[in-house]
Amino acid sequence: RRVATRGQARHARDVKEIAQELHAIIEELALDDALIPPRRHADELAYHPHDDWSRRAEAYRAYGAEAHPLERPARPYRSRSLVPAPLPALDPRLSRLEEELQAETQRKEALLAARRQQDLELEELRRRHHELERKAAELHQHQQMQQQKHLQPQEELLEGGSATTQRPAEAAKEDLPHAAPNPPGDDGLRTVLRKAGLQPAPEMGEDMFVASLQQLRVLLNIHGTRASGPELAKMQALHRYVEQLEMDLDQKEESLLKDRSLLEQERQLREKAEKEAESLRHQRHQAPSRDPALEAAQEKLQAEVSRLSAELDQAKQSFEAAKREAAQQAQLAEEARQQIVEYAQKAEAAQEEASQQAQLIEEARQQALAQAQRAEAAETKLLGLVERIRGAATGARRVSAV
Repeated sequence: RRVATRGQARHARDVKEIAQELHAIIEELALDDALIPPRRHADELAYHPHDDWSRRAEAYRAYGAEAHPLERPARPYRSRSLVPAPLPALDPRLSRLEEELQAETQRKEALLAARRQQDLELEELRRRHHELERKAAELHQHQQMQQQKHLQPQEELLEGGSATTQRPAEAAKEDLPHAAPNPPGDDGLRTVLRKAGLQPAPEMGEDMFVASLQQLRVLLNIHGTRASGPELAKMQALHRYVEQLEMDLDQKEESLLKDRSLLEQERQLREKAEKEAESLRHQRHQAPSRDPALEAAQEKLQAEVSRLSAELDQAKQSFEAAKREAAQQAQLAEEARQQIVEYAQKAEAAQEEASQQAQLIEEARQQALAQAQRAEAAETKLLGLVERIRGAATGARRVSAV
């Protein structure tokens, strides 16, 4: 009897410990299920491992308070998914954010296209403005050239002819063969050249002389047979140089004559025009209201002047309008740029909010995964307790049988 009583006491103590551990596991599972948000959508009626878990836990606690710890309602073992279902409350908001981002992107692209079109129009206006300025500068330059052409004196033309004549002379001087160092016998040659009338030209180089074509011919006829090879080459080069100078001088004289004739014609035309203008002014002062032809010419001239003034005013007005339009286009482009910046900021804020929502979803998923792992561990403990309960029940039957 003492052995039976001791065995029953040990059995009762084991049953009490098992019941306490079982209640602790049930409390832990109920605490974990309280963190999972309830479902609010009526269209999600499919069974999920987390559905009605809290209600079942309450039923377990209520029955455990009344029934014997060993008489627990049987709950079939089922595997639970470690990856929880996505939270449906966040999906509409994410889709709405994506739609807003797409709409902002489309508006941004439209604004960029409008801005590009405005830039092209502004560039066209600037090109037209530069073209008008270039034409005005060319016209002004042409007028200045005409004035300088009428006022340029003949002396400048003559000086220009002499300067252009000196340039081929210098070029021809460079083409002459370089003489070797003067031997002692060159003094006699210098004396002969001076006697022939040739003038020394030190500004053109050492041992250089200025001679006319006739003097060179005389020298060649007299001293040509006695001249050596290098000296003869020098004389021939000098002869060619003089002939080239004479040809250049003839061309310059012809061009000067042409220019002089043109200047004379222009002077005559200018004098004729001045005389006609003077006669018209004289006739107008003498009889301003008696000559109908003069009045008609004056009216025609006045109408032409008025027409040109009107065209100039119209061109100025169109230019001012183009400038104002360009300023408006620039202002619209700046406003569009500001709107694009604002839309970009809104899009960044929406992206940041979406990233925060995704982070919250990831945290909820991690939390649900941890809860599922704890639930699996609790179920494993529960299965171990069930085995212990079975072992305790077997021991109790053996004790009662003894």
